[in-house]
Amino acid sequence: MTDMKRTLLFILAFLPMLASADDGDTFTEETVEGVTLTYTVISESEKTCMVGEEYEWPIPTTRAYRVRKANGSQLSGDITIPEEANGYRVVRIESYAFNQAAITSVFIPNSVETIGIEAFTRCTELKSVRLPLQLESIEPWTFYCCESLTSIDIPEGVTSIGEYAFANCKQMKDVVIPSSVTHFGGSVFWNTGFTSLPKLPESLTTIPNGMFYDCTQLTSIEIPQNITRIGDTAFGRCPISEIDIPTSVTYIGVATFANCKNLTNIVIPNNVTDIGFNAFLGCSNLKTVTLSNNIVGIREGSFKECTSLESIVIPNGVKFIGKQAFESCSSLSSIDIPETVEEISEQAFFNCSSLTQLFIPKSVVNFNINKNDSWWQHSYRSIIYGCNSLTSLVVDKDNPVYDSRNNCNAIIETASNTLIVGCTTTKIPEGIIAIGLHAFDGFQNLTSITLPQSLNIIELGAFNGSGLHEINIPKNVNSIGAYAFSNCTSFKGLYCYAENVPKTESNVFYNTNIEDITLHVPAASVSAYQTVEPWKNFKEIVALKNQENMAYHPFIEDDKVWAVKVFADGMPTRQWIEYYYLDGDTIVNGHNAKRMLVASGQDTSVEYVGAWYEQDKKVYFAYDRQQQFELLYDFTLSSGDTIYEDEYMMYVVSKMFGGISGFKGTYYVFLHNGDVMNRWLEGVGSESYPYINTMSGLVGRTGVLLVCKAGDEIIYYNSEEEDPFSMGAKKHRFDFTHTIKTKPRTRSEAEEQSLYGEYNDQQLGINLDPLDEAYLVRITNESDKVVYEKTINAGNIVALNIDISAYPEGRYTVTIENNGESFTGEFVTQTTGIEENVKTEIIKNTSIYNLQGQQLNTLQRGLNIVNGRKVLVK
Repeated sequence: MTDMKRTLLFILAFLPMLASADDGDTFTEETVEGVTLTYTVISESEKTCMVGEEYEWPIPTTRAYRVRKANGSQLSGDITIPEEANGYRVVRIESYAFNQAAITSVFIPNSVETIGIEAFTRCTELKSVRLPLQLESIEPWTFYCCESLTSIDIPEGVTSIGEYAFANCKQMKDVVIPSSVTHFGGSVFWNTGFTSLPKLPESLTTIPNGMFYDCTQLTSIEIPQNITRIGDTAFGRCPISEIDIPTSVTYIGVATFANCKNLTNIVIPNNVTDIGFNAFLGCSNLKTVTLSNNIVGIREGSFKECTSLESIVIPNGVKFIGKQAFESCSSLSSIDIPETVEEISEQAFFNCSSLTQLFIPKSVVNFNINKNDSWWQHSYRSIIYGCNSLTSLVVDKDNPVYDSRNNCNAIIETASNTLIVGCTTTKIPEGIIAIGLHAFDGFQNLTSITLPQSLNIIELGAFNGSGLHEINIPKNVNSIGAYAFSNCTSFKGLYCYAENVPKTESNVFYNTNIEDITLHVPAASVSAYQTVEPWKNFKEIVALKNQENMAYHPFIEDDKVWAVKVFADGMPTRQWIEYYYLDGDTIVNGHNAKRMLVASGQDTSVEYVGAWYEQDKKVYFAYDRQQQFELLYDFTLSSGDTIYEDEYMMYVVSKMFGGISGFKGTYYVFLHNGDVMNRWLEGVGSESYPYINTMSGLVGRTGVLLVCKAGDEIIYYNSEEEDPFSMGAKKHRFDFTHTIKTKPRTRSEAEEQSLYGEYNDQQLGINLDPLDEAYLVRITNESDKVVYEKTINAGNIVALNIDISAYPEGRYTVTIENNGESFTGEFVTQTTGIEENVKTEIIKNTSIYNLQGQQLNTLQRGLNIVNGRKVLVK
């Protein structure tokens, strides 16, 4: 500024004041930099004014810039606000006074007592500010989006800083906060350039909501020891790598550390009793978490998308796990739920793709299922949606509300017999009436599943987004909910055995391309399905061909044992029985597998055969001492396929039911130049040995499969050979009487059905060959006390073989029944003890096996195998 101009300003200062004005009048005056500012009289009597025009809410768009140069252009450059203008003391800067101005610095004199809201908002070129010493508060949004402001010194005496006061000041790295500040509004320093936490007043006990949210350069923080509460989103989206939460903290707010992607570990001190929802949402590098022992629950989304979190221990005392609490924790492989947890909400473990097992304690009595019937309003998803690695899903046997009966790997609501949560390894037990809402939703690895004959209802979204290739819907299903099979993009076929078209919504098969799929239904019902939505939209609808009640037999199954008669060198005079059975887990070449052992009746030895695992109806086998699996059985084959074995090309023929004595199910015939090379039975294996592929026979020996059974259920029984599990010559036959119930029969042949049983003092055998549905088998004694009860699917097994060796002498009644019919028979047991011709030397210095082929140290009560002979111990 020139000396002449300074002199002129000095002279003007001593000129007489203008005539008196009214409150609210405006006038203009230049700053020392030559910038014309507009002022408004606050009090004529007190001679006070403010910078800027008095504003009214809402501010007109044309007045977005509150102060202009004389030529009307936007304010810019440095500005020094005087203590006095035109004889009026400047005591205030009006709200919005410099909003969006291009000023670079501003000096505010000590005469200014207040600065209005958004006074300097969006002054993106503002680099420095001098605040007045008698300022008592900084109003909300005052310096919002001053992106070039690098530092600010807040004078002592300021007691309040309003919300967003310095938010989005991206270059701000330093601020002096006086001890006089007792109040901070929310998001005060949102998206500033801090690299470390500024010194906060010692009197501050709460870090306000969003105070340092999105500070993208804030890598380390030291929270003062006087802080008791950390507010919502306080440090969200900050690249913090370490946090030391002081023991004084009792509450961590909503999304407090959400999207802190550099955070690797966190320790929540024991004084913390509550953590807000989404507290650690999106902390993608968080690997370890130590939770407070005094928190009451894991709230919604607490660790959602923490993709590096591998494990977590939930402390005793936690009562609930909220919605989406661990959603998309893709590295989480294990989690222990304490027995204090009472409620687990939907999607709690949504897309935890590495989670392999989940145990539900007896304390969990609520899965917080929303029963809204509308798909678009209904947001419920299974607690383990998309957990495709989950192989073990177990409910504590003492849980009063839910169960996992028959080792089914599912969660069943006991009272209603509804399966509410399943996984890829689920085996749905007979007796289940309903598949619940979204029970298998999102399981892309679920390629096949057997539905029980007892099933009536498939609820909304039950198999949405699953990887099912085909499904057999049992005949008793009468209702299928909306979107039950939607987004099943791998679907290739559907078999529906319901004679009456199930009640369905038109969107049951939404986005499943049923126009390319054949629907198989009962012959008498083809025309009915052709007229009803959505069934009529299938590519074609054809009659079922001898597949009624067919279900897939898994090869790997608990308690399964194969009995094989072996002929050495093809000589009938040199023969013995070998018992193959699955016993124990092993890992081979990275695969979880089952060990197979063989107990040989030739030399009483037990040998390891190899390792097995089953996936997608394909069975893989690694021989003893071989660390490489090979595909042994592919039960996805169908008629017309070809396979190769060495140089041989074989044509595959698949059949359903019959044709092989004592087998109900699917078997595969392999033809080479018209000659039968071998046959496989689903769930059983080769007709010769369980480990023989398409090429039959072994050098120097020949095997004949006699029996394959799982527990007391016989899957295959070779009626042309002696059964090593049979009861020998001393057996009695009895016939069952048949009763048609008052309910309509489920098949027209019901009057012709007949069953028979055979028994001695060791075993009861029941022929199930005529039956093809689910039945309840019950044995009662003379006092009508139930001594045996089991639900079986008679369409899948050949016979039952029940151990009755421990039954007291007396008469027993056997009842086999379902909704349409029942069969009743009687048998009598006698107590004989050990057979008299069994001598001590027979069992001395030799090996003993039970009926499952497992080696025993001593004779056990019931039937034993000693040197290939059956020995009964009473």
